[in-house]
Amino acid sequence: MGRPEQDEHTWKILKKHNHLRVYKRKVQSSQLDQSRIGTSFKKPPMVICVGSVDGTVEDILYGIHAKTRSEMGATMTFMDRHPLDCDVLAVLDSGSEQDPFRQLSIKYLLAETFGDSRVVNNRDTCMLESMGFGVDSRGKRYGYYLLRSVDVPECSPLPEDSGVVRASVTMCCIYRQAHGSVKVYSKAMVDLGGSLPGFMAYDAVTDLLLTNAEAVTSATAKRLTALALQSLRTRKNQEPEDLTSSSESELLLSGSRYGRSFNFRSTKSLSTTAPSLTDEERPTSQKIVKPCIVCGKKPKMAKLVRSTHRNCGVCNQSVCTKCSIKQKLYTRAESAPIACCTVCILAARQLKVDPRDPFPILP
Repeated sequence: MGRPEQDEHTWKILKKHNHLRVYKRKVQSSQLDQSRIGTSFKKPPMVICVGSVDGTVEDILYGIHAKTRSEMGATMTFMDRHPLDCDVLAVLDSGSEQDPFRQLSIKYLLAETFGDSRVVNNRDTCMLESMGFGVDSRGKRYGYYLLRSVDVPECSPLPEDSGVVRASVTMCCIYRQAHGSVKVYSKAMVDLGGSLPGFMAYDAVTDLLLTNAEAVTSATAKRLTALALQSLRTRKNQEPEDLTSSSESELLLSGSRYGRSFNFRSTKSLSTTAPSLTDEERPTSQKIVKPCIVCGKKPKMAKLVRSTHRNCGVCNQSVCTKCSIKQKLYTRAESAPIACCTVCILAARQLKVDPRDPFPILP
């Protein structure tokens, strides 16, 4: 796949997001007139996305990896796709020790198209998803993520009076590692069905391709959540038995535990930020003014006004504003973004993960 930005006569830029650029092929005036009056394309509109994102190929694949219904819903919500419903119908290949990121699965997605469903019907699709690593003819390693709509007898289109139209999606993403960043080459086509104007299809496929930009953020959140769960388990084990109110099972990582209870039609029920775990349960001794765990400095005027540093949402240690960064974590409770110390952020980047492990999510 070349770089279309070098040929302005053939390609038109649709959207920029950080270092990613989305293009569509320029069409003739007759085709443009057809799209404006709502005539369906003979072929679904094709859009390509090129550029780079900070991080590693493993980060991208880990960020979008989902092997259960709850993980799929949580991941899509985190990446601002907000499904009305979704499910993992089958996992055909769950990877190996050589390539733990490889997965072949069949998934279902029901999503809101544009605003009120009374005006524009919602769309659903049944798709085959494939991801993992490969080696090209030059012996260079690359990551891939593929989507293609498929017909599954057990997941046939809903009746016409259901208000849901079956859409068709085809997407191919290739990722190559560079120095500190990932080169992204992707192409997608979306047929929304019905007789919607062409610009709606372009908007939908553009948003789909730009999820590459959120994949690394999702991976960071999963890693930080895993560290937060480890820290929470450690603190629970260190507390006296009479102060431990929740059972050990509440701290287990479970990808299927929340599958039946997750409400995709009310995505506010899922927060992508960490809950407040320390205000009520923190022993009185922890309220003593403590220095920052990173730089060792105490709050200014601590002796006069008893000011204190905030606590890291991952390790629960005292940290100042200069040594912390607000991050989102995966959790079922709704709360604001939390401060994470730079020590935990660096530890999360170096944390070895296996996407086949249960999905990390805070209670």
